[in-house]
Amino acid sequence: MIDSYLKLGSGRSFEIRDTEISCLHLNIDANDIAVNCYEDSVVNIISSKYTQVNGNLKVKKRGQNDFNVNFPGSKRYPWSEFHDENLKKSTTGETSFSEKLYALKLIMTPFRKHNKNAFGKQHEYIENIIVKDNPIRKSIFDKLLQTGVLIKSHGSPMYELNDSKLQEYGINWGDLKSLNMNKRLEKFLR
Repeated sequence: MIDSYLKLGSGRSFEIRDTEISCLHLNIDANDIAVNCYEDSVVNIISSKYTQVNGNLKVKKRGQNDFNVNFPGSKRYPWSEFHDENLKKSTTGETSFSEKLYALKLIMTPFRKHNKNAFGKQHEYIENIIVKDNPIRKSIFDKLLQTGVLIKSHGSPMYELNDSKLQEYGINWGDLKSLNMNKRLEKFLR
């Protein structure tokens, strides 16, 4: 996450993957951008101002995971199919609900049924790949642990989700996928 000016490219092609960019001014200087969204790689770009050097810029998404953008001009080609109104940068300097909800989505997405009755994922993957040094994700991750939504298995390198706590706090897969907020989830993220 960056809070000032960011320039991507140098007149040629470049690739991005597993990236979250939030800046005040984004400048793209490239002919082609390849956005790799394979497996658990997600790419989000948010900016208050946007400039583009090449008027013929081409953006190619590879893979099935999410690629979302929201900046002035992102409703137009070549960004239009990736534009997401739910992806917003806080203008007050505080973390917005949409940023918190998106962080929750990133943390929860890798969980799948790994045993008959438990959703699980290796703790190293969650801590080192998903949460990393991102302060918003770290805050949401800590809250998931503190509230018992996420439990570290004893004798196993796995985090498991507590189904009853998911329901209690209004965390469900459908809302996360579409980034919808319900009252219980809003209270949880507050």
